[in-house]
Amino acid sequence: YPDLTQYLRLTMVERAEGLLKEREPWFGMKVVEMLKNDGVQLLFGRHITNVTADGIEAQEGNIKGKTVIWTGGAKGTDILIESARSIAHDEKSGRIITTPLLNLEAYPSIYVAGDQAFVLQKDGTPYGMRAQFASRQGKQAGLNIISALRGKSQKPFTWTERGIIITVGKGRAIADIFGMKFTGLIAWIICHVVYILAIVGWKLRLKSAWYWTKHFVKERNI
Repeated sequence: YPDLTQYLRLTMVERAEGLLKEREPWFGMKVVEMLKNDGVQLLFGRHITNVTADGIEAQEGNIKGKTVIWTGGAKGTDILIESARSIAHDEKSGRIITTPLLNLEAYPSIYVAGDQAFVLQKDGTPYGMRAQFASRQGKQAGLNIISALRGKSQKPFTWTERGIIITVGKGRAIADIFGMKFTGLIAWIICHVVYILAIVGWKLRLKSAWYWTKHFVKERNI
């Protein structure tokens, strides 16, 4: 709603001392720069303790606001499992712990993939709850099931980072594709091309491409 931005005050509160701390500093600095240009107030190092009708309460001081949007992460769905053997779960995320083959240690013939699977990377950290992991885990789990049925060796799930793309509003984004960095309109175009290629079916791809092109040239009819 672009006509309402003059009446809007948007404050973004982050517990860490910056954005995208899991990436190199360049990413966080670029996103902060773009958000500030849009008039977004950024508050880092704030530890929120409570949300009220008047805003939020934090250890470093209260912040007034009429609308609070919380994006504190995701957890695995709480699934009722009745089994003779114990099924291990990650205590923090609630996800089911699997072996590198994506099956259960207690029940090797049961496989878990996607957001519900707690799978460790080579560095000992778990894979995130992201679509690119879920789709590839599903494919690898299917291949491992076929291998198990045929008595062949199974392959552990591995992932090689190809890059990251982050959109920051219309016509703006940042991207790191195979070590090459892009910002602004070029990164925004790359982002939408990647999304279009990921859509199933050429009919939906063309429809999405037309919609995004029209939206870029003129404002959306809201």
